[in-house]
Amino acid sequence: IGRDTVNITVYSLPQPNLGNDISICEGTSITVTPGNNFTTYIWQDGSTNSSFYIDSAGIYWVEVSNQYGCLGKDSITVIVNQLPQVSLGKDTVICPGTELELIPHGNNFVSYLWQDFSNNSSFITTYGGYFYVEVTDHNGCKNADTIYIQEFCESELWVPTAFTPDGDGLNDVFQPIGINIINYKILIYNRMGGLVFESEDINYGWDGKYKGELCDENVFVYVIRYEMYVDGRLKEKIKYGSVTLIR
Repeated sequence: IGRDTVNITVYSLPQPNLGNDISICEGTSITVTPGNNFTTYIWQDGSTNSSFYIDSAGIYWVEVSNQYGCLGKDSITVIVNQLPQVSLGKDTVICPGTELELIPHGNNFVSYLWQDFSNNSSFITTYGGYFYVEVTDHNGCKNADTIYIQEFCESELWVPTAFTPDGDGLNDVFQPIGINIINYKILIYNRMGGLVFESEDINYGWDGKYKGELCDENVFVYVIRYEMYVDGRLKEKIKYGSVTLIR
């Protein structure tokens, strides 16, 4: 009879932990670390660093060993979400004092952040400059767009020289036509100097009547006071002229 003994020590396996599977946004990255108390590290690409930089989708794993040579392994799945597509449109022009509403075009936005730190879904401006919005989608991914708005506006005013208020539906009303005309007022006088018509609405013309009666065929004098944009600046103008009423 012979006898011998041996002592066997069982060491615990190392437990690396890369964390839960994760989604990241396009253009961003994460660095995963299984822990710092391991002797060696071998990643799926053969690298041996204690951490791993990730900026693309895939399955990543690491195998570690402890001081006793025991091995442990963990993996993580990374999904890359595309950034939301957002656009404020092309650079544009605004007339000083007018309103322009900026609306980010795209979809799946859950929040907005403008250059003034407001968070509405649109932005209204009455002045020019650079405007910026950052949007966030339901994945938490962010993207931004910028638009430049130039303060510039030109105006035009056209005044007919004659009209025929005969009820045929053609040229029945004397009405100046304007683009970007501000603070408009027209006065029309007969040849005796009597005021026959006045209006502060450029969209409301003279039908050739005075106190409900159609005026005789004649030449009438008008005075138009208004403001218009010249080289982007608002200037006061006065226009004198005459119009012929033809029956």
